[in-house]
Amino acid sequence: MQLVDSAALADFVLVDDFSGKEQAPCRSATPIRTVTLDAGTSKPDVTVNLSADIAASDFKIYVHSVRFSQQDAAALLAAMWKTNQQRDVTGSIR
Repeated sequence: MQLVDSAALADFVLVDDFSGKEQAPCRSATPIRTVTLDAGTSKPDVTVNLSADIAASDFKIYVHSVRFSQQDAAALLAAMWKTNQQRDVTGSIR
């Protein structure tokens, strides 16, 4: 995934509130899944590489957050992509 400096250039954007006010937690109509970042696992479900290199990327991401890192955003996008792939193959999420 390529890190970009503009939301307009990105395929995936993660931006949160910078006002410092506490916000209500996000709610979801679908089951909540946990994404774990683990660089030491021997059999990862998904491997993600972050780069500024245009030629080496399939997705462009823009992150401007006080709560989430670029790695967090990449892991979230990868988990969403993997879930979508499973849905395409099985017709439903396993």
